[in-house]
Amino acid sequence: MVCFSPDDSRYLSSAVDNEVKQYDLGDGRMQQQFQIPPIGSSINYTRSYYANGGDIVVSGSSNDDSVRLCCARTGAILETIRMYEGRRQPSLYVQSLRGCPIRRDRFGVLVCYRYSDMQYELVDIDLNRDGKGACVRRPYIASARAALSRDLAKQ
Repeated sequence: MVCFSPDDSRYLSSAVDNEVKQYDLGDGRMQQQFQIPPIGSSINYTRSYYANGGDIVVSGSSNDDSVRLCCARTGAILETIRMYEGRRQPSLYVQSLRGCPIRRDRFGVLVCYRYSDMQYELVDIDLNRDGKGACVRRPYIASARAALSRDLAKQ
């Protein structure tokens, strides 16, 4: 999969087993290979998107229960967020994710449950709030959006 940066100067290429690379659109050269360790699975499909105006890359994979926040400049992992904390059960994986186009430090993750009556849940990540909703620099709050989750379950 490919995702263009907000300023159209770079793009991300996400492949299998946590392989994420960033390329310069001007000359086509690879700028970064992100430091996300592979898990050794040929069916671990990775998705990555720009967030925070292109400063951060949000990445998740279909055989993984974690989302990684990476520095777009260096490729280093800044934070690993486990999606199952506070969820119904730990049998989930990352189906899709997107950075919020309006608010910095916020993104959404669509998780899928392997063994559950409710297959999908939309998780809202706010990096400026703690688990009780108070303002902080870190960690984050992960909260399900019930109405959206119900709508997804009906499909």
